[in-house]
Amino acid sequence: MEVLDRVDENDKVIGQTTKDEAHKYAHIHRVAAVFVFAQDGNLYVQEHIKTGNAYDHSVGGHVLRGESYDEAAKREAEEELDITEPLTKLGAFLSKDGRGHMLDSMRLHRLLLGNLNRVMRLRKLSQ
Repeated sequence: MEVLDRVDENDKVIGQTTKDEAHKYAHIHRVAAVFVFAQDGNLYVQEHIKTGNAYDHSVGGHVLRGESYDEAAKREAEEELDITEPLTKLGAFLSKDGRGHMLDSMRLHRLLLGNLNRVMRLRKLSQ
């Protein structure tokens, strides 16, 4: 079970929650998102089958309790795409969009940028 920091709209930790509770009760929680560009300038995106094949950031995941955005982004980039190159911070925003299965709660996103210096074979993600 993933335990996350529950935060307010200013990103101050106000408690803990699980991923399931955060989504069910619309608890604000942290997500790290990485946009990956190849050398040719193409952006790699994910296609989520569970959300009707909607496109999403290249890499992303929940920030675990006590983890920093940078640590989560680095962890997810390495787990999902085997990217170990440094990431560049872009900004942050609070998502209040409740249109889809994956966006049914409020999330505080921290955006990062990565470069991919090799050719990859991409596949559809099952989730």
